[in-house]
Formats: sequence, structure tokens, C-alpha cells
Amino acid sequence: MQNKDYAQFGNIKLANTDGLNKFDESVSATFVEHQLITGTPLSQIMGKDLREIKLMLSLRASMGHDIDFVVSELDKMLENKEPQHFMFADGRYKGKYTLASINSSVTQTDVKGKIISSDISITIREYVPRQVIEYKKVEEAKKEPKKEIRKEDDKKYYITRDCDKWNLISFMAYGSADYIFELRQANPTIKESPLDGIEGGLKIVIPEVKKKVKKTTSTPPWIRQSYNPNIL
Repeated sequence: MQNKDYAQFGNIKLANTDGLNKFDESVSATFVEHQLITGTPLSQIMGKDLREIKLMLSLRASMGHDIDFVVSELDKMLENKEPQHFMFADGRYKGKYTLASINSSVTQTDVKGKIISSDISITIREYVPRQVIEYKKVEEAKKEPKKEIRKEDDKKYYITRDCDKWNLISFMAYGSADYIFELRQANPTIKESPLDGIEGGLKIVIPEVKKKVKKTTSTPPWIRQSYNPNIL
């Protein structure tokens, strides 16, 4: 039977009439799961995985296959780890692939131990060269709106974001976390969850408050506790 080339990987020509008897191609995608407190996890696709092709070769010396050459070339590819061109005989170019694995089974040898029949399964994996990702300058990148206190009708207010906390809002509005009580009094319908904080998109009224002055003294506490002015 006349040998007809089917594809070529590196320097190895593969035929569909005798040498190559199986061609399997697979491609998949990677997903990441985000666990939730309640309900089923959310899945997000990260991207496609590298394409893999599995080739099954049935090499027979009686049919003119150069088994030693094929085995030698495959060993070189696996050792050098260099990507090889993979294309079909009709001119379709699949791209560059690296040899990922070799599984061989010697089915027959001659009296001197020379291999005359062998089944070889190889897996080749798509090769993607490293790419340099260019990032936009910080000033050109899309910036997240800043948290800020706004004024409306001579009143101050703040629009919450998910997971905001009263102490953080107090610190942002007054420079101190000591005004949580005043904020809650001015916004009785706004609730803070111990786990999730305050819901985003809510309008928080920022009331006028008297600044709390903390009493300070230069006398250390251990001296203040033991000091008795009647004892000289």
C-alpha cells in the first residue's frame, strides 16, 4: 500500500496508511470557584488551557518505517524541550507544540534484539510564548471613586459602599472613631451586619457634633493613684 503523509511534527513525518493510526485532540478551560456563606459557589472562567494532541504510532520495519530514527528524534525533543512545528500535509498549520510525554511498547524484535515492531503513543502540548503585558499608566487607568463626605442643602452626607463600618465612617467624617453613637442616632434605619457591614448605596447623614476632648495629664497614672497631698 502506498504511504501517504498525513502530518508532520518536527522532523517526523506521520502517515495515516500505516504509521499513524490514532489522533486525539483535547482542549479545556479552567474555572475558579468563589465560596459563599450560603448557597452554591460562584464559578468564574480564568481562560482556556493549552491544547493537547495525542498521537498513536504503529511502527513496523517490514513496512519501511525507520523505527530507530523516530525513537531517536522523539528522545531529542523530550530532552531539549524545544517547541516543534506541527502541520498537516494539506498545508494547514497547527502551530508550535512541545513533546509532553512518550509511551512506547516494543511488540517484536529480531534475533539480535533490534526493534522491528513498536507501538508508540506521544502527547504534544500547545506552546504559547511568553508575552509582555503592557499596563496603562496609573493616571490613565480607571480609578475607583474616592470615599468622600458631600454637602446637600447645607447638610453633610455620605453614600455607603458594601462592607462599610460605623467606626470607619466616623473616622472619615470626624477624624476619630468616637462618634459611632451620634451617627447611629442620626441614621436609625441604617443597620450594620457583624459580618457584612453596612449595605452599599445607602445615604448616611453626617450630623454636626461637639468635638470630644480627651483629658490628658503629664502625671503618670501610678503617681496619680498613690499621690496624697496631705502627706509631705
